[in-house]
Amino acid sequence: MQNKNYMGLSGFVWWQGVVEDRKDPLKLGRCRVRILGFHTDNKKDIPTESLPWAYPAMPLNMNPGSTPIGPQEGTWVLGFFRDGENAQEPIMTDMIDYGYVTKNDPNKGFNDPETNTDKPEKPSGVTEPKEVNTNKLAVGESGGTLLGERSEESGINSTSGSWDEPKSEYNPKYPYNNVMESESGHILEVDDTKGSERININHRSGTFDEYHPDGSKVTKIIGDNYELTLKGKNVYVAGNINIHTDGNYDIDTDGNYKIKSDSDISIESSTKIEFKVGDNTITIDPEKIDITCTNLEVEGDEFITLNSKEIVLGVSEEIMISYAALKTAAGPLNPDPISKAAALAALEIMETSMTNSIVFRSLGDPAMIGKVKEVAGVVVPKDVDIMTKG
Repeated sequence: MQNKNYMGLSGFVWWQGVVEDRKDPLKLGRCRVRILGFHTDNKKDIPTESLPWAYPAMPLNMNPGSTPIGPQEGTWVLGFFRDGENAQEPIMTDMIDYGYVTKNDPNKGFNDPETNTDKPEKPSGVTEPKEVNTNKLAVGESGGTLLGERSEESGINSTSGSWDEPKSEYNPKYPYNNVMESESGHILEVDDTKGSERININHRSGTFDEYHPDGSKVTKIIGDNYELTLKGKNVYVAGNINIHTDGNYDIDTDGNYKIKSDSDISIESSTKIEFKVGDNTITIDPEKIDITCTNLEVEGDEFITLNSKEIVLGVSEEIMISYAALKTAAGPLNPDPISKAAALAALEIMETSMTNSIVFRSLGDPAMIGKVKEVAGVVVPKDVDIMTKG
């Protein structure tokens, strides 16, 4: 005759009870469970620390190495005794916690003893369900949730206008919004409601990623954002890109930086734009354009046109005075043939860089015009000083 006095054939005893302690010293996910019919609610007769440790039976679709953390204190669970009627080796198999919300009494058994001082707290403004403890987001109640506490940014400026942060497309219908909420308030929603299909990943701080029914995605980061790509990155945008920052926008590259457009390129600043290569700079401000360089080359195949009320080519005051003095020394008023010959030789060298089409202005300074007249002893026109070869 077969011996039935071993596990599996010695009688199956199932139970239900309440988790009172999950701080397993072995970190195996075990919980101390007060079991109906086997333990009383009198914590003086059977204190929490006298309850047996119940092992968790993990789902088959969990990988080995997954973290067994056990249900939180105050949770109703279902299980069986591995040792049958001896009832000393409980195994937790299921959670049967959903139902009407009842007032917790930490002084009685079958309640949350509220002795876990490490227990996380929900974010400010987030409240627990009042009647049934089904997650509020799952039943269409957003008040007192992270999603309901959101505030959208609006009037964000861009070069093409302004735009607003899109509102959530939250519009669930029970039982199609699958919600997982952690103890501290992190949320994962997978909403299959017809016409309102969404995925929402919400950190308790308010940072979130939300995917809308039309495939749009909204990302909002409450703190700083860091993104590191250790190889290449390719980005394709079929529409427009708008970027606005309230602070500085810095780009630094160790390689080449290229900008190419099949249309216009516009760079605008209300204060200053500066281009710098080595010691050469081009600075543009509301008053002027300043070019500082070692050499400046401007080349045109046909024409170079400069249109202005006054065009100044960088001639210093000293050069203007020296040139005028040489012209005087080389003129008929100079009776000394030796100095006259020297002046003519100097002019020949100086004028190699001048052509009949170059106009040297006297920098618009009336005092300098007078000085040129004084040194050169020639009549300078009121508006334009023309000093050209010939």
